[in-house]
Amino acid sequence: MSITTIKCVLIDLDHTLCSTAEGAAAALSVFADRYGLTDLEEIKAQFREINESLFLRYLNRHVSITEFRLRRYEQLLKLPGIKSTSQQSLAAEAAGFAEIMNRNCVLYEDSLDFLEYLQSKRMKLALLTNGPVDGQRTKIEVLKIGHFFDQIFISGETGYEKPSPAAFTNALNVLQGTPENTVMIGDSLELDIHPAVNLGIQAIHLDRSEQESNPDPQFQTVASLKTLQSHNLIR
Repeated sequence: MSITTIKCVLIDLDHTLCSTAEGAAAALSVFADRYGLTDLEEIKAQFREINESLFLRYLNRHVSITEFRLRRYEQLLKLPGIKSTSQQSLAAEAAGFAEIMNRNCVLYEDSLDFLEYLQSKRMKLALLTNGPVDGQRTKIEVLKIGHFFDQIFISGETGYEKPSPAAFTNALNVLQGTPENTVMIGDSLELDIHPAVNLGIQAIHLDRSEQESNPDPQFQTVASLKTLQSHNLIR
């Protein structure tokens, strides 16, 4: 089944178009070298828990982006095996850690072809992403994808975070689209797919891990952007 009569495409950034794992690995490698840690895999596991918990607090506006980055770094410094103290101000190290993460994210191998494919369709294409302005803008710059989009909506700029309906309706208003002629593409059922469907927006769930079954007829699930392109599912 294809998604038809589409005039506007909203697409997520992190874990949809780009992988952030490489950026985290690069930053954690620098951190491990600085503080004499050797078990990088354990550090990565601990970091995922710390990062996910604090990022939710940031999205819910319980902490600022500066506080989020600082607290994340402070919690990393509490990992077993760290005996030395910070070599410079914690704020500077925390900001540097975030910069390394953002500058080392990478596009998935099917993302560039898919963006070129959508651009050839002459639809309005917009990026709809949660996160701080500086971090998301840095990723877009490093990935060299900004020119593909008619509009870029970053929660840190607009003030509207997914899954809030306002994040989607604001994008539709700017693009002059309607739910019926718009499709949302993203990896998160909670943040991307369910809120879009609730507004009547067509939706495609990107499950690269192929771990989630989809019994819901209200949206499609695919394992790659290449599948969308090769099957011409958006037209």
